[in-house]
Amino acid sequence: MTEARKQGEVQAPQAKQKKVLLLQPPYGDLTYPYHALAYVASAVNAAGYETDILDLNALWLNSLLTPEQIEAWDREVSTEIKSHYARPVLDIAAQDHLAELIRVQAICRDISVVTCKQVFQGDAFYDPAQYNLARRQFRMFEALLSHFYAPLDFFTAFSVPPHISTASHLATMVEKSTRLKHDLAALLRQYVKGNDYLFIGVGMPFSANIAGGFALLDTLADVFPGTPRIAGGTAVTDLVKYARGDQALAPLARYSDAIYVGEAETGMAQMIDWLQGSGDAPEHVILPAAEKPRAPHQPTYVSLGGKGEKAGRFKPFDWENHPPRLDWVDWSLYLSPERRVNYAPVRGCFWNKCTFCDYGLNSDRPTAPSRTMNAKIAVDVVRDLAKEGVTFFYISSDALPPNFLKAFAEELIEQKVKISWACQLFLTKTFTPDFVALLERSGLVQASFGLESGSARVLEMMGKGTDRVDQILRPAFEAFRGSGIALQPLFFMGFPGETDDDRQQTVDLLLEYRDIFTPISRGGMFTLLAGSILAKNAEKYGLSDLEFPDDDTFSGALNYRHNGKKNAPNCDFLQPFNDQLPAKAEFERPWVGGIDTFHTHLYVEKHGRTIFETMRASSDTIQINIDHTTRSPYDIPAVIENVLIHRVLTCPDASQALPEEMQQSAEELIGSVQRGQDQTYRLSILPYRELH
Repeated sequence: MTEARKQGEVQAPQAKQKKVLLLQPPYGDLTYPYHALAYVASAVNAAGYETDILDLNALWLNSLLTPEQIEAWDREVSTEIKSHYARPVLDIAAQDHLAELIRVQAICRDISVVTCKQVFQGDAFYDPAQYNLARRQFRMFEALLSHFYAPLDFFTAFSVPPHISTASHLATMVEKSTRLKHDLAALLRQYVKGNDYLFIGVGMPFSANIAGGFALLDTLADVFPGTPRIAGGTAVTDLVKYARGDQALAPLARYSDAIYVGEAETGMAQMIDWLQGSGDAPEHVILPAAEKPRAPHQPTYVSLGGKGEKAGRFKPFDWENHPPRLDWVDWSLYLSPERRVNYAPVRGCFWNKCTFCDYGLNSDRPTAPSRTMNAKIAVDVVRDLAKEGVTFFYISSDALPPNFLKAFAEELIEQKVKISWACQLFLTKTFTPDFVALLERSGLVQASFGLESGSARVLEMMGKGTDRVDQILRPAFEAFRGSGIALQPLFFMGFPGETDDDRQQTVDLLLEYRDIFTPISRGGMFTLLAGSILAKNAEKYGLSDLEFPDDDTFSGALNYRHNGKKNAPNCDFLQPFNDQLPAKAEFERPWVGGIDTFHTHLYVEKHGRTIFETMRASSDTIQINIDHTTRSPYDIPAVIENVLIHRVLTCPDASQALPEEMQQSAEELIGSVQRGQDQTYRLSILPYRELH
């Protein structure tokens, strides 16, 4: 690396210099562009290279969200149905497939993707009834994706994040994703074929991106043969972080020449030098095929202040001249009536004490080190984006330090920058009525925060401080009650040592302040993560027999015993407490009511924080079944009944789900069915089932 680059100076691109291609793969939120590649592009540009950026998730989904594509799917599934009807007999497997085909045909003939896009991108977005209609259309579209692009599951991608257990599991999904790879290849040839790239980076920030991301990497070998393929992003980092055994990553070498772990600003220039045959691979680069592909335990992090800090622990970067790049965004691709940018002037967590935490970019500590940008530089970036029509922002960080919040809010007011913004908070004594009022004046509309528990005893075990409920939370809630800012609490149950009384305290606190929560979600179940303070100090917290799941080389979750008792195998113990909360399954990511979603932000901005209670009360009346007609030589109601019984019988809890007499006669009920005379059947079909 040259001395000039070491000093952070920018080198002008050379003539005919190769560019870098950065890609966002399916599957992801289509309500706004994700920000990660904007930061990678900035780092590549700072190293003296140009970039092309494609949001293939948005391009791919938009290419399918058309009446023409729905009609093509209808023709395809109708042909399959006819082939089933022509068979002389249907065994239970064929009946199961036929029932699914009829459901998919019903969706194809009921869905209106034009209405969906028009509502989400227009003024009708703010009408709850119209919004629910559009959301229903898109959820049906996701059900179609799950059928036609199996084995990938798009319908549950946000509510039940997919987990990749082994590299061979991932390879199987990639090999079966032929339709997706065909689509992605066509898009690449349409937008960037013929360009010569130094390398192609595929960013996978979430677990929902993993299968689609590696399918894209596989596709790149055909479209850009010989071009290095680099996998990156938090979800890929987790695969590296939790991989058990040096050879666990080896099968991924088929798809990715290297894996980049960590922050782009700290190693991108060195990686480019290495790819061109100059210098060693940076500490962030993992070679899956190597005998020992591990990254060091102490990565270098980027400085947000622009200077090297703490004896070289942070690497300087010129943020004023190289802010995140967003000129590649085509706003017409996204399903929202406004524009939002995720902006990250803060990284890491200033608290750094939560015993359950295991942050994805750091393999040695519970959280990545906390850093903040100068508030004036941050507001300058926001101001420039606002001039270009971006007026909604999410300040993307796990926990914003109060001192930065204060400086950022004051700078927004000082510069008279009019925006609407949201963020995630860590509540402290700083959140007085005056401080909350300052945040509201600066444009803060919505904020999530880690409630975790309503029990002071449990919160102390979590490392949140002593007497937190009465000393911190209640005063902060009262301060927010005096404002219009919407709060979204994040919490879970099942922490080691937590009792039913502790869980009830959580429910009671949530209900006491339900007027400021927008809305209240259902509590999840605690997971013991391998890198957490709890796991690293197991004996101190009464934990023993810590074990990773069998046949899973990429899981960060541990099974354990607490005071000799095994951890709960499922979420059943949560039900009595979640049932007391005014939560609705429709309030999920990335839609209205979901935690930190753009659509929630827009609804609070337009209607105020009480809108979700109104929507919750009215959503029970929405009719979600589809009336569908089919003419068949088989008794379709009997087929559907057989299938439902068979699915129940094959569930682990089947013995509790069916009456004893039905269990005994199940063999007869789900037997093969014979072909007869054609009859017309009018059906009421549930296109999808909301998760509860």
